[in-house]
Amino acid sequence: MLEQTGGKQQVYFTMGEYDFVVIAETPNDEAVAKFLLSVGKQGNVRTKTLKAWTDADAAKILTQLQ
Repeated sequence: MLEQTGGKQQVYFTMGEYDFVVIAETPNDEAVAKFLLSVGKQGNVRTKTLKAWTDADAAKILTQLQ
């Protein structure tokens, strides 16, 4: 489903509070929102999201603060 939005994912099964973690890369925030809404409307999955930046992207943001 995520690949239909132009994204890709890695799934990790985990022990503890969460059963699994998905690391997804999408072309934009709208693509991941569509994916999460499609998954969520099925009613059997709850999601939490966290946006992450690469070191290079974070460095660009931080240099703009100076």
